[in-house]
Amino acid sequence: MESIMQQSLVNSQIEAIVHDGYTIIEDVLEPERVDAIGKRVREIEKETLIGSKGETPLDRSSLLRTEGLLQLDPLFREIPILPDLLPVIQGILGAECQLTAFSAIDMLPGKNEEAIHSDDAAVPLPRPHQPVICTCMIAIDDFTAKNGAVRLLADSHKMVGLPDHATDRHEIDGMITAEMPAGSVVVFDGAVLHHEADNESDRPRLALEILYCAPWMRTFTNFFLSIPEDEVMKYQQPLMELIGYRDFDRIKRNRFGDRRFGSYRESYGQLRRARLGAWSEERQAKPGLATDDSGEGRSKRVESN
Repeated sequence: MESIMQQSLVNSQIEAIVHDGYTIIEDVLEPERVDAIGKRVREIEKETLIGSKGETPLDRSSLLRTEGLLQLDPLFREIPILPDLLPVIQGILGAECQLTAFSAIDMLPGKNEEAIHSDDAAVPLPRPHQPVICTCMIAIDDFTAKNGAVRLLADSHKMVGLPDHATDRHEIDGMITAEMPAGSVVVFDGAVLHHEADNESDRPRLALEILYCAPWMRTFTNFFLSIPEDEVMKYQQPLMELIGYRDFDRIKRNRFGDRRFGSYRESYGQLRRARLGAWSEERQAKPGLATDDSGEGRSKRVESN
């Protein structure tokens, strides 16, 4: 019964994204984990982004962005595969969706120069189109109208083209503020127009930003280059699959401990070799034909006595 109720909730969240362009899911993170993430991100900021006098390297910017979270601390590795989040994303993008970007965003007090935009603007598809990106903002601090919560234009994923003023303005009639308590997440279609508002409070406002994309897209982050393979082997299987390591057709030739996997990076070459091997066996079974050891590039007539 509980699984039926859970699936019903997931379906209602998927329907909200399809219809309105977004949904808010509360309590995806318990308070203890919210506190631990907030503490760790700000430790990393202090080590890498904030100088001894409090200055930042980002001139005229109102935010601090911390990338490479999967490598920085195991604490972050369960976030992209949260059980209350990932099934919703898969319902929009497909079961084999990919993680394309993962970072922390700390909105500093002051004016935000970010213009209204969509996260799939770089994808050369005419609007409206099928969902190709899903964006998730997990609140580590409460999201309020005063502290720069993300603002969305509901239904804008259905627009034909984009309004001329969308790229150089910070407000469009009808925009709503995604107010939510810490531990919640707002999930929206990457085609939805949005931006993060000015933080008019006296404290930074922290969130984790997760972007997923359709299986056929090239990801914004190349995890094959950014994370060593031996480190990936320590990840949970769902996370490995999200960053491109997954079984594919007959591809199970690489073995690391008890895990076998094939990645999109190597799938084509291994699949081609596997199929050429089968083709070679078939040719060898036919009278009068043979191949070299590789199964490629050579055949000869075998003379019969």
